[in-house]
Amino acid sequence: MPPPTRYRPSQAPTPRRVTRRTGATRQGAEPERPSTEPERRSAEREPRPAEQAAASATASADPASAVSASAVSAGSAAASASAASAEPRISRLGALRGRPWSVPVALAVLAVLLGGFAVWFAANARHLQNTTSAANTALTAGADTSAVNGQVASAVNTLFSYDYSNLDKTQQAAHGLLVGNAVCEYDALFQVVRQQAPQQHLVVTVTVTNSGVEALTGNRARVLVFATQSSTSAVTKATSTAGAMFAVDAVRQGGRWRIENIDTFTGNQSGSACK
Repeated sequence: MPPPTRYRPSQAPTPRRVTRRTGATRQGAEPERPSTEPERRSAEREPRPAEQAAASATASADPASAVSASAVSAGSAAASASAASAEPRISRLGALRGRPWSVPVALAVLAVLLGGFAVWFAANARHLQNTTSAANTALTAGADTSAVNGQVASAVNTLFSYDYSNLDKTQQAAHGLLVGNAVCEYDALFQVVRQQAPQQHLVVTVTVTNSGVEALTGNRARVLVFATQSSTSAVTKATSTAGAMFAVDAVRQGGRWRIENIDTFTGNQSGSACK
């Protein structure tokens, strides 16, 4: 029988200090995986206030979930801001489509002006067609209208342009351009010119700037005349310019148009003092 041995307690093994790394798990245990289902749902629709609170709580417990929730919240906020900024833009575009103000307003004003001119020309054309009778050919007889228009304009330039140093030349030329009472009326007017022009050393030039045949019936015509008159005095060294508008009644004699009356629209016509 062996001698009894003395019992010696066994020494506990010295514990070894193991440094645990973050994210390390025990062998055989599955690592916890953050659920991605809420993230998918958050990406599919805008989170409600309750879901946002839950996401905040999860973020405080799990850093990885916090990053995902923050990204989802930021994306939702950006989408909301984009939608909010798009609404005023859409409303502004709708307002612009409904109320185009800038260029069309100017075009509308121009259209009104052109419309006014169109009405005036239309009324004037009807007046020309109805003047005297339906035989008025001012708008249809192009050659005759051009002839009377040109000859009357040339006659007006000659009748009312003069040089104080050669008044006889002007008066003699006028007698070949006037007919009837217009000759008497012109001579009476020219007497005043003979008295004043030499004293002031006047040189007067009249230029027809525009004219139009209002009526043309056979050998008679009525012409509207717009003219400018420039007067220069060698004594005062002054020059003045004025405009005038009047109507001329002309008659065709021997193939030439001569002036038989001048209407200044003042109630007094040339020839009234010579009847």
